[in-house]
Amino acid sequence: MKTLMLFLSLVAFVFASEYKDIFVVNNGWHAGIVVKLKDINSSQWKIEPTFKEFKYIEIGWGDEDYYKSSDPSIWITLKAGLVPTSSVLHLRAISQYELNRISEDKIVKLTISEKGFSKLSLFIQNSFAKKKNKLIALSKGLYPNSIFYLSSKKYHIFNTCNVWTAQALHSAGVDITPFVSITTDNLFSQLLDNEDREPKNGE
Repeated sequence: MKTLMLFLSLVAFVFASEYKDIFVVNNGWHAGIVVKLKDINSSQWKIEPTFKEFKYIEIGWGDEDYYKSSDPSIWITLKAGLVPTSSVLHLRAISQYELNRISEDKIVKLTISEKGFSKLSLFIQNSFAKKKNKLIALSKGLYPNSIFYLSSKKYHIFNTCNVWTAQALHSAGVDITPFVSITTDNLFSQLLDNEDREPKNGE
């Protein structure tokens, strides 16, 4: 019996080291990718010291003016869709308690390989604008313990916040089609088919 328990513990350890759990959260117009802070390779992108007391971090991307506005005007909305505009990344530290409070219809859990997680991290890293190899913090975010950073990418009608999220997940090996992920509903309808699916080997 002890041998069996040791074997099962070893299998669980090997699986945990090869695969990572991530979450995608529906925040209305924007979606966020939630990862464990301990899984992030600090050599790829730096995390604010104040975030490190939390278990998770949520990453979102979108049009700068629209994302940063608590009440975006019609002009901001039209501008974001009609012409390429500057964009931002929104990083938010999240506790286990806060993650548990998200309603089940607003969150999807995905399991990806370690290689896939590395590709996801690289995609996020390449979305940051940098000055002298440092991230460019713009302002406080929408929630406590959140920050807006300048992005290197442009926002437009064919590259929306949800398309960016789908591209990030696709880079990690998730079976999703970015160009049909224009809205959060489009994105989540595809993600529900991936939830708890076995990750592909080598993805």
